[in-house]
Amino acid sequence: MLSQLDPEKLDAKSRKMLDYFLNKDNVSVFCKDIESKFFNCNASFLSDCDEGSVTTLIGKTDYDLSWTKEQAAYFRLVDRDVMENDMPRMGIVEEQTSRSRRKRWIETNKFPLKDPDGSVVGLLGFYVERL
Repeated sequence: MLSQLDPEKLDAKSRKMLDYFLNKDNVSVFCKDIESKFFNCNASFLSDCDEGSVTTLIGKTDYDLSWTKEQAAYFRLVDRDVMENDMPRMGIVEEQTSRSRRKRWIETNKFPLKDPDGSVVGLLGFYVERL
């Protein structure tokens, strides 16, 4: 179980993707373990989900955030598809709700993260707001 996934336990490609996207500030980036629990994100995602720090986000699921129950269920359904089939999903258009109940449309991409043996251990996701 990897609720605080150690980047050293990822294969080189997954580590490279993680390093690249977590340092982007023009997209919201999040990482989840195999149980769809958050283990990392960037500042933009923290702002979107109204969390104060990565530390307070670690171990939470979509159900613990500001999204509606239906949105959380859908996000986790797509997570499961990405991880079980070891295939990225790109261009997912979905609705996201903030704690202030502001609704917006986002375009999300999700990629499986693997350990050095090639087993899927989580996912990297990022999105931008659709205007």
